[in-house]
Amino acid sequence: MQLFKIGKKAALQLIVGDLLVLFASLYASLFLRSGAIPILHTLRLNIYAFIPVFALWILGFFIYNLYARTTVSTSRNLPARLFQALVFNTVIAVVFFYIFPIRGVTPKTTLFIMFMFSYVLMYVWRELLFTRISRRPVEPVLIIGRTPEHEHILHELNQNPSLYVSAQLIERVTSDTLKTELGKRKARVVIIDTRSPETEELFSAFTPEEILKLRFVNPSWLYEELFGRIPLSHVTNTWLFTHVTYEQKVYDVIKRLLDIIIASILGVISLMFYPFVILLIKLEDGGPIFIHQTRVGKGLTPIRIIKFRSMTGNDQGNYESGRTTLALTRVGKFLRASRLDELPQLWNVIRGDLSLVGPRPELVPLVKAYAKEIPFYHVRHLIAPGLAGWAQINQIASATDPHHGRAVEATKEKLSYDFYYLKHRSFLLDIVVLLRTIQIMLSRQGS
Repeated sequence: MQLFKIGKKAALQLIVGDLLVLFASLYASLFLRSGAIPILHTLRLNIYAFIPVFALWILGFFIYNLYARTTVSTSRNLPARLFQALVFNTVIAVVFFYIFPIRGVTPKTTLFIMFMFSYVLMYVWRELLFTRISRRPVEPVLIIGRTPEHEHILHELNQNPSLYVSAQLIERVTSDTLKTELGKRKARVVIIDTRSPETEELFSAFTPEEILKLRFVNPSWLYEELFGRIPLSHVTNTWLFTHVTYEQKVYDVIKRLLDIIIASILGVISLMFYPFVILLIKLEDGGPIFIHQTRVGKGLTPIRIIKFRSMTGNDQGNYESGRTTLALTRVGKFLRASRLDELPQLWNVIRGDLSLVGPRPELVPLVKAYAKEIPFYHVRHLIAPGLAGWAQINQIASATDPHHGRAVEATKEKLSYDFYYLKHRSFLLDIVVLLRTIQIMLSRQGS
């Protein structure tokens, strides 16, 4: 339902607007450099030179999540995220022109000026112009029922300016009072569990014509659309049978082939970092360079992963007090922030223990504990675990990613994201996860 989506149309509008801003910034930079309107030959030469660069920049904006639906938690971060994306894109442009120099184009000064112009113009375009272009009348919405999920939906709908929704929650309502509330608020959208027998009774007094004038939204669908996760209260055997596919043969075969190719390339490239990482670890405390941990893989099969050591030891997840007694080393803090500690796991991907994208593998003692406390926990082991995951990128962004200890509530949240991935896994979602992971690595989140 487009009422609650940023939609492909709006994302396309953002991309077109961003490209116009980039070309306008290029023109302004050439004008400022020469102090006059650039001649047609110079303008054409620079435009042709920057077209592939701007294509890479749009990809950079995707990496920095600038085309996703704006949420309450992310809308305030636009200035910082836009700045980070433009810094990243400028570095990409410098590398591009270094590898592919073009006669008659001197991008060094132009890029510096463009950075300033594009930051200001893009912020104005997104914050002022786009919001006016995409603006529509505020839609009154009625939410029937009260659960934690209903309240999360209520907060997001009312606080998210990109949705243009005014929502009201009513915990209990009769058929007559529902008619009154709908008329008083002039609401035509009702968020209610349409599968519930109580819903049938609630609308029994409505005529078919009155019902057809309303739009019904299931709260479980809307929660999934807004937050990218499946509430565990909605997960039943029936839900699993309906929404989770154990095997997608074509997808699984192609994904495995891509895992081997990409991990092999990245694995070879990563070897150049090994001497520096090894030297840093040895200089700090002279301890072991690598740690080996047994984690739970596909089908509950134990897998042995290897990482650069980032802590003072390796307790294998045996947290007697609920949390690790080990400490993060100074070098380890840098390795965690840059994700360099996970480079050796690329060889686990090649071997087949891991995929590039999937639920993150958990330590054996923690899996045993969580399986006792969290229903359907083992469902996440139907597929191969991943080096990067949908839960990981979302929990790092919300600062709820469980680290170095037993954390049941945070793990329940992680599982809700894992169920979303299990339901929607596809090449497109895998690409989104990988691009978001790159952004997290560059911004050094979740260390």
